[in-house]
Amino acid sequence: MKRAIVTDLRYRMALAPVRTLAAAGYEVTGVETDDIDPKIAIGFYSKSLTDKVFLPKEGFGRALLELCIKKGGKKPVLVPVGRAAIDACRRVPELADAADFIVPSGAAMELSDDKWRLKCLADKLGVPTPATTALSEHRDIEELAGSAKYPAFVKFRNGELMGLKPAERYRIVAGPEELLRVYPLMAARDPDPIVQERVTGRDVGIACVTDRNAELVDYICYESLREFPASGGPTCLARTVSSPAMVRYARRLLKALDFTGISMLDFKGSIEEPELLELNPRVWGSANICDTAGSTLFLSYARAAAGEELPPAGPELSYREGVTMRFSPQNAASFISRLRAGAPLLSTAVEYIRTALDRSVKDGFNIPGDRGPYRRYILNLLSGK
Repeated sequence: MKRAIVTDLRYRMALAPVRTLAAAGYEVTGVETDDIDPKIAIGFYSKSLTDKVFLPKEGFGRALLELCIKKGGKKPVLVPVGRAAIDACRRVPELADAADFIVPSGAAMELSDDKWRLKCLADKLGVPTPATTALSEHRDIEELAGSAKYPAFVKFRNGELMGLKPAERYRIVAGPEELLRVYPLMAARDPDPIVQERVTGRDVGIACVTDRNAELVDYICYESLREFPASGGPTCLARTVSSPAMVRYARRLLKALDFTGISMLDFKGSIEEPELLELNPRVWGSANICDTAGSTLFLSYARAAAGEELPPAGPELSYREGVTMRFSPQNAASFISRLRAGAPLLSTAVEYIRTALDRSVKDGFNIPGDRGPYRRYILNLLSGK
């Protein structure tokens, strides 16, 4: 019997590998840390799980090792979703003997996390990026303010590691005066934040699996149709697309980074001419689109982790193109926020109703036959958890 262990079941995105692997015949164990309220571990309400386990937060890596050994027989495939689990896979060497997994090296993670260093590498590789600068590139802040292209984002180099929510990791500035006011406040929290031109167009992205040789073996491309908050928050409405350009850039960048495992590269602009914004070195927030589009991404990860040699990913898509996915509560919240920001009532309402009621638009969370996690999530929202 094939076995899999998936960590961090508090996160909605952890359900993507759980459901994919269970549908492929794996017995899937869900894992959470013992400091998490069981009601917050929404993935534990999924029918796709064979069993669920709480492990101590302190000494998590060793406890995960004991769990893998306890499962016995053939080594389970381990899918570390959160950063602590990824770190545990690197810091507990014995885990490699007890489970099959692929995670990036510490050096690859560190470079991926630093938006400035990643931008510099992308430039060397010919991967397009928005106009980006930082105070360290100029004599003083006045010169920085005069050289930036506006409107612009002021971004922490790694807001995620600072424990910030996506909307807290940046500020938008309209001109030099606003930059002179905002930049020192952000630099006081994290030195030398970057200033990046605000590129028009959609957010587009590619999620990837690279094998132990950093070769791209599977991917899924999509465009974000709506975010919440609308100013640049997480995606709440997305559609799968085909983008040879994103595939080409992702393959080039991940190989140069010697990046292994699961990643998502975030671009801005268009499907044909995307510009790189950042790289998420883990399972990403919209991973549930893999379920709705029939992607083989997590199966490819499991196969590569188990030592199977997979061919390099080619132009043929391993998912259905043109599939639209929503996250219902955030989709509704985005509609309300747009109205408050002055969007036209009639056209905005029609657009929302279409995406809310259209049967071809699949909910990435509320899956028929496995609605337990979604119900628990809604109850948590209503109770303020």
